[in-house]
Amino acid sequence: MTPRWVIRLLGTFEIEHDGQPLPDSVWHTQQAKQVLKILILAHGRPVPAERLMEWLWPGTKPSATAVTLRSTVHALRRVLEPDRAPRQPARYIVTRPPGYAFEPDETFWIDVYAFEDLLDQAARTRHPGHKRHVLAQALNLYRGDLLEEDPYAEWALLERERLRERYLDALLDLAELHAQAGDLDRAIAACRRALARDEYREAAYRALMRYQVLAGDVAAALNTYERCRTMLREEFGAEPAPQTQALYQAILRGEIPGGPSPVSGSVSQAAAAAVEGRTVTLLPHYDLPFGTVFVGRRREHAWLIDQVDRATKGQGGLVVVTGDMGMGKTHLVLHALHRRAERVDLVGTRCLALEQDLPFAPLIQVMRRLADHLPAARWREVPPFALAQVALFVPTLHYQVP
Repeated sequence: MTPRWVIRLLGTFEIEHDGQPLPDSVWHTQQAKQVLKILILAHGRPVPAERLMEWLWPGTKPSATAVTLRSTVHALRRVLEPDRAPRQPARYIVTRPPGYAFEPDETFWIDVYAFEDLLDQAARTRHPGHKRHVLAQALNLYRGDLLEEDPYAEWALLERERLRERYLDALLDLAELHAQAGDLDRAIAACRRALARDEYREAAYRALMRYQVLAGDVAAALNTYERCRTMLREEFGAEPAPQTQALYQAILRGEIPGGPSPVSGSVSQAAAAAVEGRTVTLLPHYDLPFGTVFVGRRREHAWLIDQVDRATKGQGGLVVVTGDMGMGKTHLVLHALHRRAERVDLVGTRCLALEQDLPFAPLIQVMRRLADHLPAARWREVPPFALAQVALFVPTLHYQVP
């Protein structure tokens, strides 16, 4: 059944009847609209008349505003039931001691009720795919915090915070479901939505850091930590929680506790290639899609390819490419490497200022990525004494090559 009344309270208050927005002129008094909002948020419980008068006409005696309240309720009833006959009992705004209550029927659709019904349904759902769908439906209803046009209304404060918490928790739940399904881009986007609504939520920072690392972007994860640390220090003079600091240290060590592994894009392709015995390319995702397009720097490009060829013959060394920011150093190096990707395994990492006190951080990141994507057979080709040294810094190797 299509509802005749549509009422939205998430964001700004809106009410429609038979698909048409109600004009402000129907509300003979603004207090009538406020009474409707208050009664909707009571979820069917009666709101005492004294409380309504205290909220709507603060500082006045109840005896002086009792008649005003009754006329306000009468005006509200006329809005919702314009054809109700005189002395006929009201259907929706009912008198129930010690005050009034809102009793909607199936002709009403209210976003707050629908939002919480969907969240409750998601909590009961065990199938991850269906749960993601239901959570996404619920989150789409959240256009903004409850009744943003009434930021200081006492009767809305607690309910606004409660619904906001449910929204943020649902966003992080959805992010985790996306990550478990291998959709790290959507997981990261959900975390960013949570932080856009609440920049002080450390759980969202931790989740974002974890998903960024799983997506292969360690630099972004470390930047996320710095953003969290800076914000907390500037706003509260405090440091991140122990859990956040522990995650940060784990990222520096290349040991990310718990969490799904990416199953799409270049990482999954690399893993498949490793299983089949082919070479593996583990370079940053956003540096990969260069294809065959390359213009200029032919001399430098040819020289770099020659250096890679020498390395494949056991004559490796160190190559340093320098230049101003934005002149194409990364493009040049990666294009040269991809020209020889069929011959050797390629893995990339970054050195960050944040890691300057952590020995071997770049090498640990390289070994960590290889440990995740090279099969045990490839690792067994490494001399045992060398493998033991690597395992000191990459403990997960113990599980792959006991």
